[in-house]
Amino acid sequence: MPSILNLHDYEAAAQERLPQMVFDYFAGGANDELTLGENLAAWDRLRFRPRLPWYRTLAAYAAGTLVFVVLFMSAPMMWLVSGLRRRKRREITQHRWVKTVSGLGALVGLLNLGFLVGVPLELLPYAGLNGTQLDFGAPSSLVVLFAIPLVTAALAVMLAAAGIQAWRAKTGTVLARTYFAAIIGAALLFPDFLSYWSLLGLIS
Repeated sequence: MPSILNLHDYEAAAQERLPQMVFDYFAGGANDELTLGENLAAWDRLRFRPRLPWYRTLAAYAAGTLVFVVLFMSAPMMWLVSGLRRRKRREITQHRWVKTVSGLGALVGLLNLGFLVGVPLELLPYAGLNGTQLDFGAPSSLVVLFAIPLVTAALAVMLAAAGIQAWRAKTGTVLARTYFAAIIGAALLFPDFLSYWSLLGLIS
């Protein structure tokens, strides 16, 4: 039964199990079998379109990926810009928790951004092969890429702890703390996002 996908598969399965005379009675038609042919053609014209909830559609996946890309891309850029601004103002010291959150956020953002960009590029040569070539073993570069979410998940916990301390110390503006909270939330939710779309165990 798992191999039966359409009406033709049902017919083949019935032919294997029914006596030939019985099968011919059901499968055949009278005279030139014109009505039988029209009947089969009518069934072939039917198309089934499965309905999915909006959060399981390709558009939802693309929107979620875009949000993560924007947030993860902004983290190292903000870290670089803030460093250049401090250097221009000749500010040597920076609050410990702000420095930790900014540095960890930039690292997590770069790693996750590398995953989001690198995995499609690595899988592009296998497009159209239905993953059959991956059955013989994934390349080492792909294995390294799929290890990134595991590393960033651990870093996200450290980032969250540092973010809580920075928020308690009320360092920086409210807007800056809110931005870092968004980065921390994205870092914590990213593994769940990959797991929801069955991307974490793709090469296992």
